[in-house]
Amino acid sequence: VDGRLRLSATTDQYGCRRSCAAQARSTHGRIRRDLSRQHAASARLGDIRANTLVLVGDKDKSTKPEESFRIWRSIPGASLAVIPGCSHGVHIENPGAFNRVVGDFLLEANSKESA
Repeated sequence: VDGRLRLSATTDQYGCRRSCAAQARSTHGRIRRDLSRQHAASARLGDIRANTLVLVGDKDKSTKPEESFRIWRSIPGASLAVIPGCSHGVHIENPGAFNRVVGDFLLEANSKESA
């Protein structure tokens, strides 16, 4: 064993079985529908006062960019970052871009609080 992850033929490049990913997407959609019926959280987005970064991949099918734009517009002073070519797993699909965006956001948020 050389410490590298060994992937089976039924496993994708991130180590997740495709069938599990499909099940997770189905479950995620069902949970989102249930939560939206139970909680009207979107009506309270305007109450958020913390520094907020809305981050989305332009290929995201779970939380579509249009939904992220709506969230961003609803939170006063929020920042928005759209990562090209990524879906819902931006942090996995493009960790360099993710780290840059989040790092820049945190530096800016920290400088606002220090001022």
